[in-house]
Amino acid sequence: MADKDASLGDIADRAAWPEPNFNDPFEVAAHNEVPEEGEWEYHIRKNANDGKGDAVFNSLRYTPVSTKMPVPEKDDQPLWMWLPKKRK
Repeated sequence: MADKDASLGDIADRAAWPEPNFNDPFEVAAHNEVPEEGEWEYHIRKNANDGKGDAVFNSLRYTPVSTKMPVPEKDDQPLWMWLPKKRK
């Protein structure tokens, strides 16, 4: 019974711990811009239809996201993904 009480005390101590601060993988990469060289898919889609863009470019946004774990405070080498554009 003493071991059980000790483990309950350990749980009580953990309840007093500060809440962990998790970084958002989209926010830490948001400062990046699509590079002029590389990310060929973005540029092909953007320049389709005489520069008007194709359906993917016009309906989705190309968004940087950090894939590192744990998520750093700033990521200068994100991966890029297509996500729905925010509606107005």
